[in-house]
Amino acid sequence: MRLDRPAARLVERHYKQRRCRGMVSRRPAGTAALLALLLSAGPSFATETVWDVLEGFGLTGVWSVACAAPTTAANFRYIYSRAANGGATRELDFGVSELTSSVIESAELLSPSTLKIRVRSTDPRFQHLNNLILETVLTKQIHAGTGEMRVRFIEAGDSSGKVYIKGGMVVGGAQVRVGKPTFWQHKCRPTMT
Repeated sequence: MRLDRPAARLVERHYKQRRCRGMVSRRPAGTAALLALLLSAGPSFATETVWDVLEGFGLTGVWSVACAAPTTAANFRYIYSRAANGGATRELDFGVSELTSSVIESAELLSPSTLKIRVRSTDPRFQHLNNLILETVLTKQIHAGTGEMRVRFIEAGDSSGKVYIKGGMVVGGAQVRVGKPTFWQHKCRPTMT
């Protein structure tokens, strides 16, 4: 296992100090304990939660194709919120108190402008979808003049093997938009806490 630079420097400094004091050969257990501590604790300091990744990308709050229009089944909202455990949830708001809930199990930044998320449905009303994983890839653009960010889905498929979006085009599902590009979504407002 390779150490990162800061950890390697600590170990090197530790050896030099002990060598200067003539303690290296007398205390190999202490040196081994320090090395074990650095190897076991080092990566845990850099662990990011799913929410941290979403927040770093900018995908938090309420998103829609048309924020000014009423929330309906045709103009629904994606709501990305922080979960109590540091993870994240995604709700779909179809208006008139119709929310569906899901858990974002993982989020991975593929590039500064591309994010992959894995979402698992947890809504009791949609038991046939529960434990089905939807993996989506989003891309973002930031307007040079206003700084406003927008996102769109460029890939989407589920754990059963169905593909819904490929290369930014809708290719499957029960959508009338099959064969057309996905819409850009805009941030309507931040997440309410």
